[in-house]
Amino acid sequence: MDHKEFRERYQYDPVKDLLGKGGFGRVFRARDMLLDRWVALKVFSREAPDRYDLISEIRRAIDLNHPNICRYYGAEVLRGTNVLGESQDIQVGVMELVEGGTIDEFLRKNPQHRKKLLADVLRGLSYLHGHRPSIIHRDLKPPNVLVSLADGAPVAKVTDFGISKSSAGSGVEMSSVRLGTYAYMAPEQLNPARFGVNGKIQCNLDLWAFGAMTIELLTGELPFGGNSGESTGQILEAIIRGIPAQVLNGFEEPYRGVLRRCMVQDASRRAQSAEELLSLLEAPRQSSAEERRQTVVEDTRKRQATVYEKTSARPKPAPQPRPQPVTPSPSPKPKKTEATPQPSISRFTGRNRFRTLVIFLGILYGSVAILGLAAEISFVLWIFFFASLIATAVCALVWKKYSSWLEWIKAIYEGSGWLLLVMSLALLMVPCLGATSYIDAYWRGDIKQRAILGYDYIEGNMYLTDPSRGAELLESACNANYRSACVSLGDVYRSGKGFSQDYAAAERYYAKACSGGDAKGCKGLGQLGDAYRNGDRVYKDDAKAAELYQKSCDGDAPYGCFYLGYAYEKGLGVKRDYARAAAPYQRSCDRGDASSCTNLGVLYEDGQGVARDFSRAVALYTKGCDQGDGQGCSNLGNCYHYGRGVERDIHKARELLDKGCKMGNQWGCDRLKEMQ
Repeated sequence: MDHKEFRERYQYDPVKDLLGKGGFGRVFRARDMLLDRWVALKVFSREAPDRYDLISEIRRAIDLNHPNICRYYGAEVLRGTNVLGESQDIQVGVMELVEGGTIDEFLRKNPQHRKKLLADVLRGLSYLHGHRPSIIHRDLKPPNVLVSLADGAPVAKVTDFGISKSSAGSGVEMSSVRLGTYAYMAPEQLNPARFGVNGKIQCNLDLWAFGAMTIELLTGELPFGGNSGESTGQILEAIIRGIPAQVLNGFEEPYRGVLRRCMVQDASRRAQSAEELLSLLEAPRQSSAEERRQTVVEDTRKRQATVYEKTSARPKPAPQPRPQPVTPSPSPKPKKTEATPQPSISRFTGRNRFRTLVIFLGILYGSVAILGLAAEISFVLWIFFFASLIATAVCALVWKKYSSWLEWIKAIYEGSGWLLLVMSLALLMVPCLGATSYIDAYWRGDIKQRAILGYDYIEGNMYLTDPSRGAELLESACNANYRSACVSLGDVYRSGKGFSQDYAAAERYYAKACSGGDAKGCKGLGQLGDAYRNGDRVYKDDAKAAELYQKSCDGDAPYGCFYLGYAYEKGLGVKRDYARAAAPYQRSCDRGDASSCTNLGVLYEDGQGVARDFSRAVALYTKGCDQGDGQGCSNLGNCYHYGRGVERDIHKARELLDKGCKMGNQWGCDRLKEMQ
């Protein structure tokens, strides 16, 4: 195609329509008059390195078709001559037009979309790496991620495959290992023998670049330098040193977990797939113990500040003048008169004495009632309860003889109130009633009370602290088929309270309780699976987590069934299988788990693993929404908006999206804004 034909088909202004330029070429916004659509023209630069070829890039990318990959429509080669009369060809790539700008430019104005756009990038990388043969981008950075606003919602699209490389065969040759932008290079690009996988680079090279890009988008600074004029050598040295763990720990979740897995220098220990990072990025957020501690500290500081403000606001009393000594003048001796009794705060007579007695009895028997409920009132507790009742009655009778607390105490010292002293000591034994009840139950062979006593030994309740003794008592009750004791033992070994943490022992006791039909034991297996899935004080093992979720679900625990379905849907520890994900989702949904109903509805709406059925999806979204799941309400509103499975109703759609938004579903909030 000559220049005239090209300009007739593609109309653009070289100045006004310039979208960007770089080392490999320039990009223009143009109108394709033949197909009547807007496109982007990527014009190959004559100064580009010989190792770059636009036609080769288009050949690699022409068959890629994914919503998070910028598409190539084709290529044109313009025939012409230079000023010397020599033949010269200009390569032009015709691409999808993405007008939202680069991801860093977009997020500076719209930071609320950061998590969603990073998830889009991971989906695009997952598609590239899952392509056959796999494609390694090798130059992932913010300028190579564009944001599309075609349908209203922002969508990230990975572009610029000029130096991408297939990972098929024996690996990437050494001459092309160091292609890319230095600030985003992975360590294995600099030293494959030390940091690579068997001396070669793999697809997770792009995951290191994703981590570097994420840090830049979160902080505004490149993690290894480049913003402050560092030399190339300084940047490469920083990459070899890596990022300290304490720096990564400073990021909030879910970015902290993602960065811990992708900013690993050894490629064999780094996250192996984009799906793994995507699951961490989109996993339900759980507040850490440190965050909960910080919340408590902040609340305490606020209360102290309030008290200080109130105290400092009080007016200080004016200083009183010191009284001057006065010389007494002689006065006549007063006549003897009968002393008039003066009112006293400490005097307990009449109505005041009655009110005090009522308050005293209320506190006493309220405490006894609480202890009785905790210990389920054994025989010994009943004896002390009635003894306290009699002691209180005697106290009330003896109290009538004295007009104040001081006279009462004086009578005790003089011996006249010996009976009152004995009864008062009996009342002091009330705090020990719970422990007395447990010990009595233990010696009488009560398995349930024995388990409670063991739990109190571990927790330090009722002044009992002996974790080893507590574990022994719980073990005894568990062996006697008291399943709650088995659950308590599982909790103890999972948390490591009082002694070493042992997940294997926790699994054994949870499984024993679950096999006996205890719902808490089955849920405990699921929670133990979370520890393996998140790498919580144990080496991350998705396969082990899926195994524990399976055991939990087999015990009919909704918690385990939900995460088992999630594992099959995302391919965490098991082969991705949407059909197998549907079964545990259905089981958990039937037991009242709202999130499971919503996730199952997504499978029916998308036709993944099950036959597409919009009506079934609507029914499941409705059930999830009614049970309090914000995502279910938002998805149901989306169905009403597009008329999927229900008659289209924009008013109903907005109402449901608003409901989902108020429940904390950000996607519902974003969709609601788009409709306004």
